[in-house]
Amino acid sequence: MLLKSAGSLFRGIFHEERIVRAHFTRGCSDWGTNRQDSDRLSTRRRSEGSAVNARKTAETWQLVVSGKCDIANYHFLLRYATPERTLDIVKLMLERNVPVGDGWLLTLQKKFQGSEFSKRILNLFELHCIAANRDEDDHMSETLLFFYLTFRKFDKARALFEQLCASGTASRYSFQIMMKSYANMGNMDQVIKIHDKMLAAGFEASRTTAPTLLSAVSRSGDLQKAEELFHASLSNLDDRGQGRLVTAMIESYNYHGNYPAAISLYKRTIEEGQPVLANTFNVVLKSYSRMQDVDGARKALNTMRSFGYEPKLRAYNELLLCYGDASFTSEALELFDLLREFGPEPDFYTYAMIIKIQGEAGKVQEANKLFLDMMSVGILPNLVVYSTMIKMYCQNFDMVKAEEMFKMMLDDNIKADASVFNIMIEGYCKNKQMSRAEDVVFEMLRSGLKPRENTLSELVRGYVLLGLHDRAEMLTRAVRGKGMELQDRDYGKLIISYARRGQRSKVEGTVRKLLEKGHAMTTRLCNDLIMAYILCNDLEKALTVFESMKKRGVVCDPWTYTGLIDGVVRRHGYNCEKAADLFTEWKGKQFAETWEDGTVFVNLVPYSVCSALTAVWYGTPLLEKYSNVNVSWF
Repeated sequence: MLLKSAGSLFRGIFHEERIVRAHFTRGCSDWGTNRQDSDRLSTRRRSEGSAVNARKTAETWQLVVSGKCDIANYHFLLRYATPERTLDIVKLMLERNVPVGDGWLLTLQKKFQGSEFSKRILNLFELHCIAANRDEDDHMSETLLFFYLTFRKFDKARALFEQLCASGTASRYSFQIMMKSYANMGNMDQVIKIHDKMLAAGFEASRTTAPTLLSAVSRSGDLQKAEELFHASLSNLDDRGQGRLVTAMIESYNYHGNYPAAISLYKRTIEEGQPVLANTFNVVLKSYSRMQDVDGARKALNTMRSFGYEPKLRAYNELLLCYGDASFTSEALELFDLLREFGPEPDFYTYAMIIKIQGEAGKVQEANKLFLDMMSVGILPNLVVYSTMIKMYCQNFDMVKAEEMFKMMLDDNIKADASVFNIMIEGYCKNKQMSRAEDVVFEMLRSGLKPRENTLSELVRGYVLLGLHDRAEMLTRAVRGKGMELQDRDYGKLIISYARRGQRSKVEGTVRKLLEKGHAMTTRLCNDLIMAYILCNDLEKALTVFESMKKRGVVCDPWTYTGLIDGVVRRHGYNCEKAADLFTEWKGKQFAETWEDGTVFVNLVPYSVCSALTAVWYGTPLLEKYSNVNVSWF
């Protein structure tokens, strides 16, 4: 059931009476009776908040310079200061030996994701560690190791870890974070090696060991083995260890896309009274989000509160994503306004999601405004935000703005990754700017990145639709030269395009090359080959492919029979009894198609085949021969 007002949304999520009273007081006096009044007041408050943030940033900086500050002042500046000022703050923190915590390292990682500033901060850390003689400072070594892993400098992290192990100064924390890093990559062998090293160094396995091993097994692709490990380890752990293990198992289900199993495990855990952690709810909220189960997500938040855990921003971000995926646009906007009004303060990910929601709703101006609002409150756009904005412009066919945003991202020293390149390529294809799309593809290949298969498919289909068959063929050769392959449907598009131009030799040549490379002749590719031979007026070859499919065990689906029947019937002078035989064989099989409303249709017959067979059957001796066939379809 949809939330009917901001008040009901607020009651479902925020249960603190003081905030509820403040909300409803403002609801009567400030928020107005319609969305326009609310937006106007929210804009005013955001501008006021921006001014307050700027003033507070300046005041906090003065406190930090004077040295009359605490750790909270440093953290505030790390989040809201400009990039150059952030570097100055990091220098001061290192010079003053301010405790380095995981939290603010993650803040820096999020703030400068994909940016050149991350390299400059990394250099600061390395120089500081060298000056402090890191071999004698175990804590600084751990911090640097965590920093390398946070910013995905795996080679440097591996080298530092091996150095710590060789000198005998590696702590249990160092072993744990390295194990977790390899587990996230699905490298089970390395996880086991590091685990054995940890035991050999005299450290006992902690409550995080079993969840780490489970994650490694799952990400290596063996979900069944992960489930076996879960059931075997659960009873051997204390309450917190059990909570971690349950969370890891839910994450494993999410990783494999088995969201119903994740939700089922969560519900069973709650019903049986087994231990859960705050992160357990965060992870299962992701499951509900992917299932677009808004009611389930709300209930999980309420259950989280009943267990004494106050939802953090991550939980609200998952709920916001759930609203967006389920097209609960108004609820998403209301939740976003409440977060800005009462906290927790939105981060870059929150803004990226709400921008995406507005963009998908076609509200580009509102999304642009949110982008500016985000920068006005001191949150710098990172790779995630920029890619969201670029995708929005591409989906709305505004490639000029997409290019401007792409250039702005590069000007901010943020390097484009494969995902952003793919978005730009697909945007150009949808706008039929094929030459621009091709330029981006070759730029990716030169930089060592590989386009997604779907992206290449868009490009090949675009060339074929525009009749640029030579360009499609050239792209296919270039892709193969880089060790990549197109999808079956793309080869099918090429084959059919050759057939339409009467280039039968190219049809057979393409298929021959695929077979030489060990490519399997799938149902889809065989169907396209049948259609190509029909277009070349060679029904005998088409029927030969059909018989070969049956001999080799390749599934003949409805489209196989559709293409053959349509070709046989429309071929003048050909024996139409063959078409009736094919139709009878088709009807003897069970094919089913389920529509979105749940209706199931068995053995759907396309209109073209119906009309063709009707013309052949009625008034001919074939009708009597096949009188047992249900012609009421026609």
